[in-house]
Amino acid sequence: MISIYPHSRDKVNNTKYLPVNADTFKEVASYALRSMWSPIIFRNNYRCQANFIQAEYCALDIDEGLSLDECCKILQGYKIKSVILSTENHQKPKRGKICDRLRIIMKWDAVITDPDVYTYNYGIWNKTFKGDTSTVESGTVSYTHLRAHETDSYLVCRL
Repeated sequence: MISIYPHSRDKVNNTKYLPVNADTFKEVASYALRSMWSPIIFRNNYRCQANFIQAEYCALDIDEGLSLDECCKILQGYKIKSVILSTENHQKPKRGKICDRLRIIMKWDAVITDPDVYTYNYGIWNKTFKGDTSTVESGTVSYTHLRAHETDSYLVCRL
């Protein structure tokens, strides 16, 4: 399961993050390509750390850390199945830098129901991939949808 925000991106707020079934990477990628979303399910559909219910997936925000090839090598080294999505700013100038900007989505071995356990484990993987440190707190994890005209599919690291 993941949460999606089914409304216009221009009117986004912390309410109405609806849980949806996403049992495969293909399903997660499909939602991520068309919605604001979070790997976390929130109590009362309100996105904040105090409302953390569970997380089945980990979604890392790689803004200026590693390249796509480097991410794939790390994932393959750990034998982790994943999906990697490019962001709206992938290979575009941002803060004076052009680089790969990615979302790495991995499935936890078990559903995490404790926000502290989630934050701890997320922090370890985020450090491994040199991810955006502002996304480590579980209540702030939410991602914009990817523009379909910028990426027509998703990238999968295969073992």
